[in-house]
Amino acid sequence: MRLLTTALLWGVVVPSVLGVPAIAHASTPATQESAGVSAVAQAALRSAPAALDALATLPADGIGAFLEKDGPALLDRLSTPSAIDQVASWWSTLQAPERSRLERKASPLVGNLDGVPFAVRAQVNETRLRARIEAVQRAASHTFGVAALGAVSDLAALRAVSEALRTPDGGPARSLITFQTSGSMLAAIAIGDVDSATDVSILVPGMLYTVQGQLVSWTSVAADLYTAQSAALQRIGATGRSVATVAWLGYHTPDILGALSLNAARQGADRLESVLSGLRAVRAEDQPFISVIAHSYGSTAALLALQRGAVSVDALALLGSPGGEVASAHSLDVNGGNVYVGAARFDPVAICGFFGSNPDDPAFGAHRMPLGGGVDPLDGEPLLPVTGHNGYFVPGSQSMLNLALIGIGRGSLAMTDARAESVR
Repeated sequence: MRLLTTALLWGVVVPSVLGVPAIAHASTPATQESAGVSAVAQAALRSAPAALDALATLPADGIGAFLEKDGPALLDRLSTPSAIDQVASWWSTLQAPERSRLERKASPLVGNLDGVPFAVRAQVNETRLRARIEAVQRAASHTFGVAALGAVSDLAALRAVSEALRTPDGGPARSLITFQTSGSMLAAIAIGDVDSATDVSILVPGMLYTVQGQLVSWTSVAADLYTAQSAALQRIGATGRSVATVAWLGYHTPDILGALSLNAARQGADRLESVLSGLRAVRAEDQPFISVIAHSYGSTAALLALQRGAVSVDALALLGSPGGEVASAHSLDVNGGNVYVGAARFDPVAICGFFGSNPDDPAFGAHRMPLGGGVDPLDGEPLLPVTGHNGYFVPGSQSMLNLALIGIGRGSLAMTDARAESVR
């Protein structure tokens, strides 16, 4: 039925919805390819599976040409929660040869398509990364002037992705679950197995974050949180549970001037909503405990995403937040009211309420995390206090323990400095 639908679309005269010119007929190989491209565009209006089925029937060269020109627009069209559910269902029905062909010929799409299992995306993206590094290295050795500078910049960003992916000896596996190279590069590195972990945390950064400049350090933060969460699970005796953390640089964070508006936050909200919907869809039969841990301007994006009602999370932590267009924690789609806020001493951003609400205000209704030090409620060990806008992710700090507990569904322990004996 899928192939019949595509065949009927192949020679039909249709207007392009993704910037592809309409054609009159399909009488030659070149016009047949153009007709197929138009069929993909038209099918995208009907459903995600129809668009993907039409794409799958294009000749190999046609797939590449389509993705180069219209791949980002198609990816955006397939990023709504309803489309993502369709993508997940569609992928599960494909036979191995169909999947393999798409993974090879449509890798820029498959590697970033929410609703496709993360292990598949990672394999595709890591193959693309290696090929891209080789291609840019060759280009850099044969270009001069402005082109050479561009190649050097691209190569630096690609090497940052490669470095962030490198797994320390004895550490949990890392995987590249997002890798977009059109325009400014975007990437996300998972620590642990997102497809099977019982507890998954998405870390959303604030302004001035780029793949080249901050992906390596942001991945280190995710790795430290993974370690803290795993240790907390072991200490509370939660056998059979596992964690995954994601260093998510999946939106274009703003520069200083851009951070004065909500434009980048709205884009970040769209992309965060998409990745969360993808995680829910991929894990439909085995839902994990999902937390979002958002810092600074990233918390503004997270607030926008979670007030829409399209996707829910199980916990939300807002750190050094400038606020957002959300009046109350109760208006967020966060299960069980598990909204937490951290405002460190000497962090002017956390108390400014620049974008409207101030999540640290008691009237907002979030659980306010203690950050002044104290002792670990699980073992009575001392914890470091948190100060300043960038101190929330220091290993051994009260903030990092709070985030670990929130990410494994034990946020109530993050609200106390009691010793281990009082919580067992």
